[in-house]
Formats: sequence, structure tokens, C-alpha cells
Amino acid sequence: MTAPRKPQDRKPKAAAEPTEFSFEHDGKTFTLPPAQTIGHLIPGRTMRDAVMDGEEGQLRLSFFMLELLEDSKEAIDALYEKPAADMLVLVEAWMKFKPKDGVTLGE
Repeated sequence: MTAPRKPQDRKPKAAAEPTEFSFEHDGKTFTLPPAQTIGHLIPGRTMRDAVMDGEEGQLRLSFFMLELLEDSKEAIDALYEKPAADMLVLVEAWMKFKPKDGVTLGE
């Protein structure tokens, strides 16, 4: 004989995973699509240079990728208006962000 089934509705519902990277600036929330969604737009030479130039190349690649996001100009402008140290932290977080079941560029 099998055990009686218990209703699942007593378990707390899992919070929805974000599908876009978000940040705040001047009290407004901005979003950027995951960096891996534009990886296919990076020319091979640009990727090679980023890999060969170490951390500086990775940073250059990050800014190159941001500039490819034509539909996110307002978010990019807000990012660039932040103090440099804060902006760099956000750019790094954006590059590492991946939605559930996603992959990063380095994987």
C-alpha cells in the first residue's frame, strides 16, 4: 500500500528567478539582458584580444559588449553616470550574471 499523498500547496513558493540583470540609479531600476545573450555577436579577433590582454582585455570586452546592447541605451547611460568604482562593480556583476539554467561566457 502506498503512503497517502500530501498537498504541495503548503510549501512556500519559490521566488521567481530574475531573467535580466538589474541595478538602481537615482531611485530608478534599470535592467540589462544577460551578457551571454550577445556572445554570438563578438568577433573572434575581439575575443582573442580580450583573452590575450588579461584583465584589461576582459574589461575592454565588457564595455564592447555593453555597447552592443542597442535596446538598453538608457540603462547603459545610467551605468556610465555612476561613480567609476560603482560602475566597475556592476559591470563585473553583469558579466557574471546568469539566469537559472544559463551559462556564462567562460563556461
